[in-house]
Order: sequence, then structure tokens, then C-alpha cells
Amino acid sequence: PDDVIVTNGGVSGIFSALGSMVDPGDEVLIPDPSWPNYLQMTRLLGATPVYYPLHLEHDLVPTVDDIAARITDRTKVLLLNSPGNPSGAIIPEQRLREILELASAHDLWIISDEVYNRLYFDGDAAPSMLQCPEL
Repeated sequence: PDDVIVTNGGVSGIFSALGSMVDPGDEVLIPDPSWPNYLQMTRLLGATPVYYPLHLEHDLVPTVDDIAARITDRTKVLLLNSPGNPSGAIIPEQRLREILELASAHDLWIISDEVYNRLYFDGDAAPSMLQCPEL
């Protein structure tokens, strides 16, 4: 119970989490394309949005190289969204582990928006960051 915060929805939950992690001028890595609210929340907090691309040739799944190329000393948060909105793309577990290792190496906070996790038809749920507790 000490580790649970209840919010009145996903937007306020993500905004509250993001607000506790960034200061004005900090950078937030956001997938592109993505849900527009990520950009608005980042700007409202005075942080700088930095987009990492989701390429069709990679099935709109982020690559470690695309994320790594955008990390600077001002980067504080990596925002992940799987299944993605609007794409529906799912980050496979092995890629998720690689991304989490990158974030750990750069001491980045991660916000993993998995609101559509159960809308997955190849098993019980899409791979989740919670499957990687060691990271």
C-alpha cells in the first residue's frame, strides 16, 4: 500500500508521475507517432519534448539506437507506450529488455504507459516492463 498512488485516470497519473520526475529544461523522450497528451504534459511542466522515431520498417517498435541517439545530459525521462497509441505496435520482450538496459545505463526514469496491455490477442497480455524486475 505504501507504493500505490490512486489517480482519477491515466492522464492525471502520467502527469503526476512526470511532474515528480522533471524540472523545467529537462528532456523527456517521447515516441513519434504518439498520443498527443504526452507532448502537452511535457510542455506544461516546462520540460523539453524530444521525439524518438517509430519507423514502419521496424513495425513502429522503437529501436535502442534511435533512443540512444537522442539521450543528452538533460534527458530525465523515457516514455514508453506499448501497445502503442495510435499505432497498436507492441514492444517485444527482448526489445523491451534492451531499452530498459539503455535507460538504466543512463539513469533515466521510465514511464511505461501500458493502458492497452490487455488488448492483445497473442496471449494473456502484451509484454510489460513489470516482467523485468531485475532492471
